[in-house]
Amino acid sequence: MDSWAIIVFWILVGCAVAVYEARRRGLFTRKGEIVDEVKDVNVKELIDRVLKELNCTGTWGEVEKEESVSYQYQGGHFRIRLEENSPYVKLMFLFFYETSTEDIHLVREICNQCNVNTDMVHVVYYVNGEENTIHLHLLAALQLDEANAKKTLESVMLEMFRWHNIFIRWFSEKKKESQQDEQRDYEKSCADASRELFLLREQELLHQDAGPDWRSSADESIRLGKFLSTLFSLNEVNPVKMEIMTSQGRTILTDKNAILGYDMSTPLIVDGKFIGESAMLHLVFMMAERPDMERSVTIHLKSEKQGERSLYYRISAMLIPLSIQPLTPFKSQETLFKSASLLAAYDLDSPKQRLAEFQYQWKEATRKLDNGEEEQLSEEERMISDCITPALGYDLYHGMVRLRQGRFYEALLYLVDAYQVFAPRMRNLNSSQRETYFNLCYHIGFCYCELKLYVEAHYYLEQTLPLHRITYTQEYVNCLVNSKDFRAMPFIDSLLNEIKESMDDDEDGKDLNGAVKDFISFLNRRKAYIYVEKQEYDKAEKMLKKMLDEPENMDFAIDELAYIQKIKGSKEIEI
Repeated sequence: MDSWAIIVFWILVGCAVAVYEARRRGLFTRKGEIVDEVKDVNVKELIDRVLKELNCTGTWGEVEKEESVSYQYQGGHFRIRLEENSPYVKLMFLFFYETSTEDIHLVREICNQCNVNTDMVHVVYYVNGEENTIHLHLLAALQLDEANAKKTLESVMLEMFRWHNIFIRWFSEKKKESQQDEQRDYEKSCADASRELFLLREQELLHQDAGPDWRSSADESIRLGKFLSTLFSLNEVNPVKMEIMTSQGRTILTDKNAILGYDMSTPLIVDGKFIGESAMLHLVFMMAERPDMERSVTIHLKSEKQGERSLYYRISAMLIPLSIQPLTPFKSQETLFKSASLLAAYDLDSPKQRLAEFQYQWKEATRKLDNGEEEQLSEEERMISDCITPALGYDLYHGMVRLRQGRFYEALLYLVDAYQVFAPRMRNLNSSQRETYFNLCYHIGFCYCELKLYVEAHYYLEQTLPLHRITYTQEYVNCLVNSKDFRAMPFIDSLLNEIKESMDDDEDGKDLNGAVKDFISFLNRRKAYIYVEKQEYDKAEKMLKKMLDEPENMDFAIDELAYIQKIKGSKEIEI
């Protein structure tokens, strides 16, 4: 019996060790079900080992917060980018060819021709609007493991070299054929426009993940009342008192008009020069609809730097939430924490200089129209040429200038004033003026979206939908999705169905143009994003895995799949 007891004891010990190992290796889910074993592969060490076997020296670094290794292989510059907890890596053969934006129609045609015939490798191009050039890259999404890493990496790189040679040969042939062809297309126009809009796009990229980082101006002074109305939608404010704290001392204001009209640059800037590094404003107020309840907002002002024409300072504001009670229940607007930080610019040039600048633009627009040179009008000139009054043109011009600079709050101060002149006259506008009106609605909605004020953005963007323009519709979709509006998914599905029906009705069977293809990709990315936000991960993964084979969607798909994997991993509970 003693020997049997010993045998049973060791059997139990063995079972316990097996269970421990199963837990450690992730073979149990939180429900206790056994799943297939997933090998724990250190991708970084695996890549280093494979590169060494290929006689390559890799240099590790960080690109866009992701680890990547750069190396040379047979004269080509390659990069492998990976993300923590992701089974996929992205292999890139970077800058294998460069040409001018004058050839963008050839580049687009050959990229499409290559990608139709490739399997794992995809050719993509990037338009550098600042330098007026097009850069070509080859991309592939790979899944590496111990058994196939070297063979997979080597074969895909050789495949990239093959398509590198094919692309250059085809491009040279097409270039010779089109040397006498002066054709220009829509995408080239977009590339030209991208140079003018470079700063705006840069601002969008910098701020899409970092939260609100607005730019403003104090050329006609940023008044506190207007600031609160735009920032927190506080329109009926009755100030009680405002405390101003600077290095020079402490001041208290109690006059309503003095508080609402307070120039927010005053504590830092006098006569076009900084007089202090920081200041604090603390406002106590009541809303007209709740005269029995005090609220407060704290604003911190800090000097930043001086530019050629402007002094920059940062405004950080926090609206203090109310405590939960019967009149302010949980999740009501009054109990929500709201804050934002923006960069303001105190412009050193005078209003006369700005008026002179506008008058010059007005005369230029008039001259071009009189000479029949409408196609040479810039966007600002086209808008102001359709204005009802010069004052309206002034608002449109300066609003668009600030929008292009990424100064969205200040742009609204001008554009909304222009809208209030346009809107009552809508029925009497001619076709060109109506075009300007809808373009104005789009840009106002765009600014509000950048400020994350989606209710206000929706009001203006919805007016542009009857025009069925892709740019307008994309911004409307972004507004719905980013605000987590329940209408986002049905609206996206209706758009995709509408496009599908138009394709089915196309008796000629013509291919979709590039803009429509890009629009379909955009809608699918937004749809997958909604699935992830709603935690419908199975549906999201199904869409995202298809996107891995689409160059324009590959980056997005890899990021979202990694995020889903991370979320799923954090939800598993060991037993």
